[in-house]
Amino acid sequence: MSEWREISEDYNNPENYGKDESYDDEGRYPPDWGRRRRAIWNRQSSCCGRCGRARENVGSANVHHITSLSEGGMNELENLVGLCSDCHLTIHPDNPSISGDVYNAPVFPSSQAVPEVATVRKPLGADSISPAVKRDLQMLEKISSPKANKESLSTHIYNIEANYAKKLPEQLSSILQNNGIIGKSSNYHSVEVKVKIKTIRGILFNQTPTIDIQSNGSVIQEDDWSGRWRKLSYLTAFSEDTTKATFILCDDHGKDRVTIDFEDSPSFIEFSATLAPLYNQSITSG
Repeated sequence: MSEWREISEDYNNPENYGKDESYDDEGRYPPDWGRRRRAIWNRQSSCCGRCGRARENVGSANVHHITSLSEGGMNELENLVGLCSDCHLTIHPDNPSISGDVYNAPVFPSSQAVPEVATVRKPLGADSISPAVKRDLQMLEKISSPKANKESLSTHIYNIEANYAKKLPEQLSSILQNNGIIGKSSNYHSVEVKVKIKTIRGILFNQTPTIDIQSNGSVIQEDDWSGRWRKLSYLTAFSEDTTKATFILCDDHGKDRVTIDFEDSPSFIEFSATLAPLYNQSITSG
């Protein structure tokens, strides 16, 4: 408590101290910055406010202004959070004064992360994140409205709101499902039907074939046809207990029928068909 009492409220406002009396002799940090830093790290039990790693286990760490001083932020403790340099750099990727490596910062924040810095880093090839998860994160980004963590977003971070970010990756599928989306990384079986209509009618007419789906499970999501002219796609998803599904596509000039065995195939399957007087089909799994 004594350390907190030694922090002067006057110095919350950066206009109340000059360059000569500042902590860094450059006018950026208040005279009691050292005490403020200690108070922040004590509050966080010496762990990074984003990833939760202990200070002693990372190369370096900093105290970050949630709203920067240049944007009108203050030095009050509520505007400060301790971050390892890797996580700090994800927020300020173009700041050469911050040591660390963006891609050493975990992709997902800790479930106990400070909301204002609870962000999801965009993964690269070196990260062990599947393409299906990456696609689902992009879908989550589309339905998110960042608020608490909006000032921590950067080119290295998905625009995913904090309350979602702190539940990842474990609850990614359920979050999407609660928003009416069946994620490609979920345990549900997703099938994307891609149809190419040949001959002149594929150019002149915006036709969509009929589709009949038969399965021994439940269809839990059926999207409308998307695309037009020669290329159309149709996405559907089945319950986990589904083992077989049959797709019957037809129009006035062609018909295609395919049965998929989910026990032998991955959860996401792409089925391609061509509807024409002479037609063929193929299945590719992905």
